[in-house]
Amino acid sequence: MLRRMLAVVVCLVLVPWLAMANNLLIGSNSGDGNSSTFDKYDDNGNFLATGVLDIPRSNHTATKLQNGSIFVAGGIQDPTSWEILDENGNLLSSGLLMDQRASHAATLLSNGNVFLAGGNLTPGTWEIHSPTGARVGYGSLLDSRSGGVRAVPLQDGNVWISGSGFGSGADSTYEIRSVSGALVSSGSLLNPYSGGKTLKLQNNNVILMGGDTCTGCWEIRTQTGGLVGSGSLENPFNSGSTAVLLNNGNVLIFGSCYVSHCNAGGSPGTWEIRNPSGGFVSTGSLLTRVTVPKPKSYPQLTFLSPEAMGHPEPGKLGILRAVSFRKARFSTPAVLAIQILTFDSIVRRKPQLLVHPK
Repeated sequence: MLRRMLAVVVCLVLVPWLAMANNLLIGSNSGDGNSSTFDKYDDNGNFLATGVLDIPRSNHTATKLQNGSIFVAGGIQDPTSWEILDENGNLLSSGLLMDQRASHAATLLSNGNVFLAGGNLTPGTWEIHSPTGARVGYGSLLDSRSGGVRAVPLQDGNVWISGSGFGSGADSTYEIRSVSGALVSSGSLLNPYSGGKTLKLQNNNVILMGGDTCTGCWEIRTQTGGLVGSGSLENPFNSGSTAVLLNNGNVLIFGSCYVSHCNAGGSPGTWEIRNPSGGFVSTGSLLTRVTVPKPKSYPQLTFLSPEAMGHPEPGKLGILRAVSFRKARFSTPAVLAIQILTFDSIVRRKPQLLVHPK
């Protein structure tokens, strides 16, 4: 049971229980000059440095590799390219993707390769790249999965793929692929999750929540696709929400796009916690607004520590792709509401990041 919460205001990054690596904010929204830059922050929220990307990035992905470098792929400006950056934003290598990718899914596989799938430009394919950037696999998805597709690595080494864009029939189906991309199984979900949140739980099940079609839905599946449970969220969360796994095994979902930027209303000022069985734990409001040094309306925030999002598995990536950066276009300076909640009952008291646009 949660005993108390401590709210701490920071700027764009997570304050952990001890010093950890710095964090990179990569790219921004198309049409904003910051899409060609990256920013670096320490774990206390202090701005450290900025730099220029070789290629502007919007609607891209950033995946932390096992060696600590970052695989950046696709985006509106140059959807066929990839780059590998070090933790300071320096370019290590670059190359070409097989297909154009923007608003696609990306995840790190158990063998260290990066799996990319779907997106608005080539919704029907997947490709796998090694940590050096070399393409090692390519194929077709069962369904065309546009922006809103999610990919989650499973405990058995397979990858879960589900969701799609609003109004797509693929938002109510899933497929499971092996580490090489081969189809393992597929099936139908109880609800459509267009841009919904998908996480692997500590018990290795997969939880799906919210999205633009069924903002108040959740369901839990086994890693082979079997239905475990389903129900309704206390609050509606659209495709602009963010979800993270807490250290105690619970799931935190928060924020939403404003309805003018998404296809359904949500809860941009609200957070909610669910237990690993889907049961309701608590809910509340995001509290404090802060001003960031530079407007970044659509970046990828990559936490360079494996514990940065409270993920219990060593070597796992923490990437926050928050509603605040997804659709909204901010004037200068950008205003976000960011709150840190520290739960006494969470192992090692690592805090979690909450973001809410205004």
